[in-house]
Amino acid sequence: MVAIKLYDIETGHVETLVRVTAENARRWLENFRTGGIGTNDVIYVEPLD
Repeated sequence: MVAIKLYDIETGHVETLVRVTAENARRWLENFRTGGIGTNDVIYVEPLD
């Protein structure tokens, strides 16, 4: 499992958007990308223990 997180560069706020299997992470990111993110936002994936 991995956590897909959103980091707001301007505020420093980190939010976990969803927890998914590693296999589904790429599909989830592609779907999210089409909706757009802000210019101050970074999306990243973090492994869960």
